[in-house]
Amino acid sequence: MAISVAVAVGPVVTAQHRDRVCGLVESGVEQGATLVVDGRGYTVAGYEKGFFTGASLFDNVYLRDEDLSGRDFRSGSVRDACA
Repeated sequence: MAISVAVAVGPVVTAQHRDRVCGLVESGVEQGATLVVDGRGYTVAGYEKGFFTGASLFDNVYLRDEDLSGRDFRSGSVRDACA
């Protein structure tokens, strides 16, 4: 399959990868983030069996990542970022 210049993002590699991405989105929701745009369940006409995920956008995000030296990250509001 050739790469089209009209394609911004291609499919993930496997069904397992797609399921992992969708699981991470679900985990964010379960942890209290607001899912503004949900890319789960995204399909592309003519490629319905492909492993696609659409863009997902969260608001009210709070991250704690031990790899960041134990520092916390808190995002502002999507509205604030777009103002």
